[in-house]
Amino acid sequence: MKSTHDLPLELIAAHRDGATQRADWLTGAEHELLAVDADGRAPKFDGDQGIERVLLGIGSEVAGLDGMEERGRIIALKGRGGSVTLEPGGQVELSGAAHKDLHALASETQCYQSALERVAEDLGLRFFAMGLRPVLPVPDVPRMPKARYRVMEDVMPSLGSRSLEMMFSTATIQCNLDYSDEADMVAKFRCGALLSPVLTALVANSPYQAGQRTGLMSTRQAIWDETATARSGRFPWMVEGPISYRDYATFASDQPLLFRQQGDQLSEADQQSFLSHFKKGELDLEDWALHLTTLFPEVRLKHMLELRGADGGTGDLVIAVNAFWTGILYDDEARNEAIAQLTSLDGTTWDQLAKACQKDGLRAQTQGLPPVAEIAAAAVGWAKDGLKRRARCNEAGEDESIWLRPLEQFLELGASPAELLIARFGDDALAARSFLAGDVQRSPWLA
Repeated sequence: MKSTHDLPLELIAAHRDGATQRADWLTGAEHELLAVDADGRAPKFDGDQGIERVLLGIGSEVAGLDGMEERGRIIALKGRGGSVTLEPGGQVELSGAAHKDLHALASETQCYQSALERVAEDLGLRFFAMGLRPVLPVPDVPRMPKARYRVMEDVMPSLGSRSLEMMFSTATIQCNLDYSDEADMVAKFRCGALLSPVLTALVANSPYQAGQRTGLMSTRQAIWDETATARSGRFPWMVEGPISYRDYATFASDQPLLFRQQGDQLSEADQQSFLSHFKKGELDLEDWALHLTTLFPEVRLKHMLELRGADGGTGDLVIAVNAFWTGILYDDEARNEAIAQLTSLDGTTWDQLAKACQKDGLRAQTQGLPPVAEIAAAAVGWAKDGLKRRARCNEAGEDESIWLRPLEQFLELGASPAELLIARFGDDALAARSFLAGDVQRSPWLA
């Protein structure tokens, strides 16, 4: 993809100004968790077992978090460099601070999740870590009282047939990383895109929906493919050539505006492109920052890179996914090795690889490539070598590669979490959910 029209420089600057010198590179983790009450229902926002009570409880458990209100209701917590927010269907998103090393990231993840488990137990709720609600259909999921989500629920179905499934039923693990300049961003963006389907396969964790097997190991990822099809998922330009700041800003600014922010009010936009409104002087750079959050490619560029291809999982997998990307993308040797091994992929073969990984997890195979399990094993090895070269150790003298152990164990088992669920529970989605509910910190499959 190459820019075909002039673009205001201030839009490009949002990406350019994110450049960070190598010594200051950080890693930030985000992940979402799902919940049910004692009757198997998704909790509402209000009430004695509501999600608002979950937020208030976490705020009392974790010092330094302040409540954020919308129309007099607590809809988020912010502080300590991070936040706890709500997704449209009451998924709780834990967005930590950006950290110099994975040991600190792990400590923070464990702190938040321990607080969440204590609060959930007091309220009679059980949180669980999967990429998709396995039992409840979208109409049975309560809505959260955020203006943004009300607008999106009206607008998104016109952009993609599975948009509401994405909004109300999915959960993911995300890794946020820095880049030093445009060339570094280009290399990381392409490497992240090429490897993303392989990581999807390794941590696939969404084989059920509406109480039934879907025939896929990562149904969440397939849902994203049919969400807002012009602004989400995979695009050939992500792997077929260098993507400059200008190229990405062009892609983003050509997308229709989803909503308008006017003071405290959010309203549906007219579906004209962001750029058309910006050139008329109707929008500013705060609107641009908001607009960038309404684009959902598998690798997203803002003032940092966001790697978004992993299904929701337990805390040990949250840390492992971030270790995977940190070890590969922050180490030139590891990143170059990954690109060299997958450089033959074009947009078509990359998409074929992604669909195979969605369907079969670690057992996926694509013509012209080694089995996905072999690629995944190599990739975890590249990440491990990269983290060892970083040599950032904890008080016990252990380097960051210790956090890759969950991925190594799934490789040893020869199966992703989804494949293990199917092997144990077959078609019984409810039993699978019950098995996972209650412990969001440790995968039940791992020693």
